[in-house]
Amino acid sequence: MPDRRSEAGERNRSSKSSRRFAHKPYPPAGYTGVRLYAELAELIRSRQSVIVFTNVRSAAEQIGLRLKELLPELAGQIENPSRLA
Repeated sequence: MPDRRSEAGERNRSSKSSRRFAHKPYPPAGYTGVRLYAELAELIRSRQSVIVFTNVRSAAEQIGLRLKELLPELAGQIENPSRLA
């Protein structure tokens, strides 16, 4: 004779597990980058001068281009790493 308590417990555990992962556990792709650029743009607007360091040149170029798009009023003051080399 099957133990009904163990069957009910198993069903309850599996439904809780499926409910827990029914929503997406991570933000949509690109969300963190968009938020990071918005926060960086606000930081730059609120400061007199800012230096942004990256670990690779391609990231510096990407950030520079993105900040020029987000901060058109400061585009002339944002240094392009390829000009510095």
